[in-house]
Amino acid sequence: MKSYVLFLSLLLLNGIPMGCSKAREELEETVEPVMVIPERTKVKVDLISIRQAIEFYKIDHEGNPPQSLKELKLTLYYPDEYEYDPGSGKVKSKNYPSM
Repeated sequence: MKSYVLFLSLLLLNGIPMGCSKAREELEETVEPVMVIPERTKVKVDLISIRQAIEFYKIDHEGNPPQSLKELKLTLYYPDEYEYDPGSGKVKSKNYPSM
């Protein structure tokens, strides 16, 4: 289904004549948020994995969080996406700070 929506969107974007720039802009505004959903989902999955790994690390290390995320040896979708504070053990996304 996702592939079908992407294909249809690309087909429509390329098929709209240049004279219909307003319709093209409206379609682009609709398609762009749909394309961001998988990225946000992957960031959310990464954050859940990181936060869970930090808690397990703290259990094994007398309540102390890791000095860096690399100590957790996780495979992440976006390994350079996250800001980590080793003092507090808190992690957040650079592009989605509210997550």
